[in-house]
Amino acid sequence: MDDLPINPVPPQDRRLPAEAAVAPAEGERRAIRGFAAQYLFAATRILASLRSRQLLWIRVADPEAGRVDDLQVGSRSQVDGYQVKWNRFPAAFSFSDLRDGRGGDRSLIAQLADGWKRLTVLHASRRVVVHLVTNDVPSVNDSLPGTEGLSRGARRYRGSRGAQRGRRGAWVVA
Repeated sequence: MDDLPINPVPPQDRRLPAEAAVAPAEGERRAIRGFAAQYLFAATRILASLRSRQLLWIRVADPEAGRVDDLQVGSRSQVDGYQVKWNRFPAAFSFSDLRDGRGGDRSLIAQLADGWKRLTVLHASRRVVVHLVTNDVPSVNDSLPGTEGLSRGARRYRGSRGAQRGRRGAWVVA
């Protein structure tokens, strides 16, 4: 047994997996990038609420709010819950990304709806509005349900302005 090598794998074959080859501080840098955008947005919303004299309270990273935990701004009549998703390189998202989700995650609509339900229970006397804030952009090549057979221009009109009739400001690019 004394003649067995201590480490039978030759040095040139002892390589780290690609994930482990990332510098240890890179994870922190990525987190800081996301949090920096989130905190800048939060500061802007809080300052606007202070200036309008509407702010009663704020909550950050609220575990009871589900996915709209990034920021909550409370006034006498309303609670606004925010989910901030910020990417270093903005990408296009489609209607199906909102409806069906990506990579096995629950859909964004389902996450926002769950947050709305939770906040409605916690703040039953106030109107609850949930917001998705992202630097991703809506896809210009999307096909929406009910737009089959329409020209691309008509689909775009019907999918944007047409969907907003009566709900002005429901979808706003951040």
